[in-house]
Amino acid sequence: MNLLKKELNKYKPSKDAYFSIGVFDGVHMGHKHLLEILTNQAEVDGVLTGVITFLNHPREVLNPGFSQSWLTTKEERHNLIKEIGIDLIVPISFTKETSRIRADQFTDLMQRHLRMRGLVVGPDFAFGKNREGDVNFLNSLGKEKGFDVKVVKLKEKTNSPISSSLIRQALATGDLSTVIQLLGRNYSVSGKVVPGDGRGTTLLGYPTANLEIPEYKAIPKDGIYATIATIDGQTFQAAASLGIQPTFPNSAHKIEVFILDLKANIYGKIVQLEFIERIRDELTFPTKEDLISQIDRDVSDTRRILTERNNEK
Repeated sequence: MNLLKKELNKYKPSKDAYFSIGVFDGVHMGHKHLLEILTNQAEVDGVLTGVITFLNHPREVLNPGFSQSWLTTKEERHNLIKEIGIDLIVPISFTKETSRIRADQFTDLMQRHLRMRGLVVGPDFAFGKNREGDVNFLNSLGKEKGFDVKVVKLKEKTNSPISSSLIRQALATGDLSTVIQLLGRNYSVSGKVVPGDGRGTTLLGYPTANLEIPEYKAIPKDGIYATIATIDGQTFQAAASLGIQPTFPNSAHKIEVFILDLKANIYGKIVQLEFIERIRDELTFPTKEDLISQIDRDVSDTRRILTERNNEK
């Protein structure tokens, strides 16, 4: 418990606060709904707002061997939470020791170190040893310990609660319209431009930027996408290829981006890539010329899709 105390003590607020607790991966529309109610309630009562989130996924500790891709990096997650208007973000490590802390012990620590005066949670929320701290438990404990508990009905899509898992499933099938609807924004990845095999420039006439993406970051289904690339604050239309380039045997899986109307050398730069629309699956072409003709069409489709989208704004 010493590590948890140390982590909580770094963030002691200047006055009382209401908190929500969770992983908040993706900071999707369901999360936003919960956190907006948190901020509204805190404003009424004149207190601060806070979120306790995790540096690692609890399931990685509770279920050895569990591995899950993330929709957001830690920095992305924190920035998105701040944009909602949350005053205090408290990242903590989930360890075996943390998993054994009782719910009443955890709320005691929150009251002592974070001046917690209330919790805003979803109806299925539970925490503490063996997930004993469910809504009923917290309501009783709050009355005893002097903190409020507000239970928020989950935001739904087609009668199912919005979840990070649903978004991962949609990404895996290339269903960007569902991803964008559930997130409330375009899905994006960021990565450094690293050297590739040079085939785009020397063989195909389309120089591409190869992005180095963290292995834990979720990416859409392989295929060709119309995207928006942001480099040093400037935005560009871009056609992105995700996959193994089946026309060329033994190619590694990669994310390659042809950035329209950009001639500069961007090696080493960080590129943020927003996925706007899926154009097609990866295909195998019998000749180099057939592939180039298809790339011509992909670039033309990308320009049309993104220009039409921009005109609709």
